[in-house]
Amino acid sequence: MYKMTLEQFAFTSMGPSKMTHLYLQNSIIYKLNGPIVGANTVRYLDLSNNFCNFISDYFFDGLKNLSYLDLSQNVLGKVLEDDNNGNIFRNLVNLTILNLRSNRIFRLPPAIFRNLNQLKTIDISDNTLREFSIPLENMKRLKRLNLFNNQLSFLNKETRNAIDSLSRKKKIYLNVTGNRFTCVCEQLEFLRWMAQSKHVKFMQFDDYLCTFRNSFKANFSDIDNLVQVMEKHCASYMVTIVIMTSLIFITLTTTFGRILYRYRWKLRYMYYVAREKYRDNVQRPDNTGNSSYYFDAFVSYADDDRRFVIELVKRLEGNHNLNLCIHHRDFIPGTGIADNITNAIHNSRRTVAIMTSHFLDSYWCMFELNMGRMEAIYSRNGENVLILVVLEKLAIAKLPFSFMDLTESRSYLEFPENGDDDDEVSAFHSKLVATLKCRECDFITLSLNTSA
Repeated sequence: MYKMTLEQFAFTSMGPSKMTHLYLQNSIIYKLNGPIVGANTVRYLDLSNNFCNFISDYFFDGLKNLSYLDLSQNVLGKVLEDDNNGNIFRNLVNLTILNLRSNRIFRLPPAIFRNLNQLKTIDISDNTLREFSIPLENMKRLKRLNLFNNQLSFLNKETRNAIDSLSRKKKIYLNVTGNRFTCVCEQLEFLRWMAQSKHVKFMQFDDYLCTFRNSFKANFSDIDNLVQVMEKHCASYMVTIVIMTSLIFITLTTTFGRILYRYRWKLRYMYYVAREKYRDNVQRPDNTGNSSYYFDAFVSYADDDRRFVIELVKRLEGNHNLNLCIHHRDFIPGTGIADNITNAIHNSRRTVAIMTSHFLDSYWCMFELNMGRMEAIYSRNGENVLILVVLEKLAIAKLPFSFMDLTESRSYLEFPENGDDDDEVSAFHSKLVATLKCRECDFITLSLNTSA
């Protein structure tokens, strides 16, 4: 089979050209390179059934007065799909009828018909279009649009609005038979439009079908009833979606909230430690291995117990050469309370908590207690750095559940009830000092509880 390419061709005549029709169908013309010149009088051009797969951007340059163009039954899908700037048909400003039937067209770029404002009939039937997004607003004379036997599932809102606008002045004949319409909630607006369009004549309307998700096919002969069924279905569907979305949101929020609450102290501890670590004006020692700390202990206490703490600190620092950190003396002015607390705990070998009812009622005291616990778990390889000094026996009973392991293991010191007994007070101080100075051992192994 001979494959022909139509190159540049010129029509000449002795006088003015009277040629109005040009028939080149069924000629196996694979490529239309052109241009064809000397054919300004041609109004009708038939290039159908040529197996043509290429048209150059300048092929129609000499056919500016063309009003009818038949390109059906070719293979122009690829070349038209790639014509994003609409150059192939740009000079056919007088074209009124365009036939692109059976061209294996999968997609048409929006600008493909940009200058074809005189079009009355567009035939793109028997192709594989999955969407039709060609602007129609400028085609004021458009009467017929044939999209028969494509792969369309709906017409988008812009196309529907353009068709409605054009149909206000004249009836529009639209053929979308043989497409893959679906009866789903997402296409309800399209189905409503088809049912309510008064000036749009849908060709072969009774043959239209749409498919439900269960593969049931509904006929458009009673489209009003079909739309009502769809509206009821979609209303309940939307309620279901809203309920399910709300339940999922509540479940995720609750789960996320519980996770945050469960790990709230860990997250806060990691946040403050990370902020201190990367702060330029703070130099943090390496707290791993046998490296030293700034303080032997950080003493956590409520302001109501300050007098007891001051006397205790004076004795421990004066008589036993311990370096202790207390907030009213050693916290850095201008630094946030939480930052000061975290920094103090992180740079102290131990954290001593003076347990009283005032301590348990204080937000910042409980913050210090929890930060000390997080320090033990996440920075000291599980070593317990907390020492509980019980001034009030009722305080230990009110201790949060997460600290009950400390009480069950009896790893706390009770200050003598008889504070005037020098021997008992001296024994208390000795055990506390021994615990604070013990660098390698785990202080829980010491018999700290004076009642034991």
